[in-house]
Amino acid sequence: MKQFSKRTISFLLALVLLYLTLSASAAAQESGLIHGVLRNGVISDYTYSDEYFSRDSYEYSLDTALISLHFQMAAMQNDNGAGKEIELAKMPDAGIEFLNTLGFDTVKPYGYDLPYTTDSIGCLIGQKNIDSRNETVIALGIRGGNYEWEWGGNLKIGTGEEHEGFSIAKDGVLQYLSDFISNFKSTFNSTVKIWITGFSRSAAVGNLAAAALINGSSSVGYDFDEHNIFAYFFEVPNCTTFAGVKDEKYSCIFNVLNPIDFVPRFVPEAWGYGKYGTDVFLPSAETTENYALLRSKMEKEYNSITNLNYYEDFTFYELNSVSGVVRDILNYSSIKKIGLFKANDSVGQGEYLDDLIKLLATKIIKSPENFVENYQGFLMKLLPALIVDSDNFSFTGNAAQIISLLVSFLQKNIVTFFVSPVRFWDGLRRLLAQYLSENMKIKNVYFPEGLTYDDFYKLLGELDDVLLGLLSEPDYAYTTYRFLSSRSPLGDFICFVPHYQEVELAWLRTLAKQEH
Repeated sequence: MKQFSKRTISFLLALVLLYLTLSASAAAQESGLIHGVLRNGVISDYTYSDEYFSRDSYEYSLDTALISLHFQMAAMQNDNGAGKEIELAKMPDAGIEFLNTLGFDTVKPYGYDLPYTTDSIGCLIGQKNIDSRNETVIALGIRGGNYEWEWGGNLKIGTGEEHEGFSIAKDGVLQYLSDFISNFKSTFNSTVKIWITGFSRSAAVGNLAAAALINGSSSVGYDFDEHNIFAYFFEVPNCTTFAGVKDEKYSCIFNVLNPIDFVPRFVPEAWGYGKYGTDVFLPSAETTENYALLRSKMEKEYNSITNLNYYEDFTFYELNSVSGVVRDILNYSSIKKIGLFKANDSVGQGEYLDDLIKLLATKIIKSPENFVENYQGFLMKLLPALIVDSDNFSFTGNAAQIISLLVSFLQKNIVTFFVSPVRFWDGLRRLLAQYLSENMKIKNVYFPEGLTYDDFYKLLGELDDVLLGLLSEPDYAYTTYRFLSSRSPLGDFICFVPHYQEVELAWLRTLAKQEH
């Protein structure tokens, strides 16, 4: 009898444990909580429901924004995908697994295995049939990070209505979408919806692509109803000079922006550039009353995502008063410095960035035509080389050598300096261009000629405007120097931190918890 009782009790305990396990599993399924691996192994739990796409696309949804950012991060080129080594680090394994988890059983990557050039683009496209509603959802995530020499396309502004580099990539994305539709159209349900997302470069590309779909001008093989176009983009650079970007028909395009990120501004609004759709701003010290409280919550989210501490620090510096400088000089001692600049706490980071980009656009570079003629080619070669792989860049000169050349030039041309200043400065410009072209090298298959004499000659011709523009606004020149040279305790450049995808994710998770 005792033995029977023990067996009975063991059996009942097993049933209880089984029940609890099944109940927990059912609860997890019902809550929609999914444990996901995103960009470079970043882990973030998220929720998903097909109901996100049952709404009118013109209704902004924080839930849809959050799942869109997760999709975008998973669709990036990943160094290790979902914790696995990937040959050449090209394929978006994390993105494929992400869409499969959401029930997208037809998933195809485009462009990830091709050589990365200034104009290339990659995207991940998936399909999910929701038979209960006779609907099909196409998911389109555009590669928005770790894209190597595509970085140069960001600087290919051009002089047309659309940013040239973004427009070329947009055409590539629409061609990939056309290929996907032609291959799988026969499996679509009667109503087809499209979900598009992108971050930074890919956000600008997606912004243009979504507008093209709304305009019906994309020729992708399917005419999407604009109420079925769900477009969520993050840190979107300005990408077009079209005057009607804020027309009502484009308001289903949502641009989630960090007010203290410089990237959405770098294509100048002063030149007439903007972005399609509705801008949704994250909190900032300049715009949000309870910013300190929200930021403390965001910092906890950021730490849980990255295991790092968030760092935000900005000070605007303005010239001190003449009396203040004189007082410092009179009271100068070995332990006191003369304060040419003082902090002005009334100017926030967002306002500073707006004014700085306007200064660069109007007083220094002056026009998109001048940028294309004298800056674009140089920057498209130099900056990607520095960002992608510093081994692509080398400088073999030294200070003593250049000083010797300058002294020699001055000795030989001292008379020319007084007789014909124009000839003197042009000769100096040619000397420096020759020196730099011989000593500064860029090794790259896409720019085999590297930085040429003509590149340096054009750039040096703009030096006067650069110096005069900066000297005319010393407050912004000095603040920019401090801003670009400041680093967090971990060594991150302060100016780049607001553009981190993980910062965006931390903010959206914070806002979602506030909303719920």
